[in-house]
Amino acid sequence: MKQRIAGGDTAAPYLHEEIIRQILKRLPVKSLIRFQCVSERWKNLIKSPSFIDEHLHYSTHQNPSLLLRKSNGRFKPLQLRLMDSEMHVREVQNPPLPLRSLLTFSIVGSCNGLVCAEIDGDDKSASSASFLLWNPATGDVRKIPTTRSSKHPYESVYVGFGFSTIVNDYKIVQIYDGYDGDMVIEVYSLSIGSWKEIESESLKGVSPSDIICNWVTVNGRIFWDAATPEDKEDGVYRTCLILSFDIALEVFTVIPGPPQLDVSGGFEFTLSAYDDNKLAIIYVPRVGRPPKYLYSLIHLWVLEEKGTSSSTERWIWTKIYTSNPCPAKFDVPRTMWGNKFVFFCIREPSLTNESGGEMENRFSLSIITNEGKIFEIPQCYGSWALNHVESLVPVGNIHFEEP
Repeated sequence: MKQRIAGGDTAAPYLHEEIIRQILKRLPVKSLIRFQCVSERWKNLIKSPSFIDEHLHYSTHQNPSLLLRKSNGRFKPLQLRLMDSEMHVREVQNPPLPLRSLLTFSIVGSCNGLVCAEIDGDDKSASSASFLLWNPATGDVRKIPTTRSSKHPYESVYVGFGFSTIVNDYKIVQIYDGYDGDMVIEVYSLSIGSWKEIESESLKGVSPSDIICNWVTVNGRIFWDAATPEDKEDGVYRTCLILSFDIALEVFTVIPGPPQLDVSGGFEFTLSAYDDNKLAIIYVPRVGRPPKYLYSLIHLWVLEEKGTSSSTERWIWTKIYTSNPCPAKFDVPRTMWGNKFVFFCIREPSLTNESGGEMENRFSLSIITNEGKIFEIPQCYGSWALNHVESLVPVGNIHFEEP
């Protein structure tokens, strides 16, 4: 479309803002940062909360990525790689931190393009760690203040990170397991910029030592898996539980796991998101003896919420998939990526590409077609993969856009 100006001359071609938005939201973050220099109008558009949300929604569904950890060896800084939906892999530039911090830098999780990372303290205790939020696509970093409870010794700390659209806020949750068996829970709000301690009454009967460490954030909640012994004396775990934290309400709910899920013997299971807004359990019973386990079948259980009753009948588990027997050379699935499980090869030797760089096998299995695909990527730490999406989401305080 062209606009006509006084005197009959024709101005440069003009595009309506909606067309510009539709074009820009399909571009990578790196290009959008560069295009902010085109004009003040483009800069304001790209930095607006509504456009950031549009771009995030498009990228989440059209170009989901995986963060992979490069095998750098001991005493070397963490190095991440990003694999996009077309399986192109590139290195991720580390945040601008001192080398000493990068040596103890570990990833907690990713949500909407923001990575929550943990840096160990000088005394090497779990309670002395500090956090930062980092957007790898924009390079922005925000250091999180130390918690009040970090001054006290704890045996272990379980962490989760997520976002709620209801309160438009990102939160970090820490569950402290004290040496005397007590439980302390602290929540950090990005919009407020501070920590606070919350009650743990709803977790009565659950010991911090029952938490297995797997966690995932789905649809405004953070979930941890747990297993409790029916008989405290024999210590054998038989009951699967899910701890659910509502990010908006800041309350916990204990959800029974699938009743048919047997955790009394050898098993592996991982929490993941399914269809973007449902919690899923990837359950793989162990067959054989360590270290040469044979993994026979993979079961996918999905959780649905029925109504708002406080009864356990509110939660419905459905097994929606069972695989064919999987090759023994592949590890258990570490996550779901779209409609695929992602495995890692644990018995194949590393390959070498044409330039001499080391390669490693990865394997994906579609739950729709039940077909697998082997692909090769630069050598990464085999048992770690994180769902991620590149975004423009800022690490500063969350601001609501005026209507």
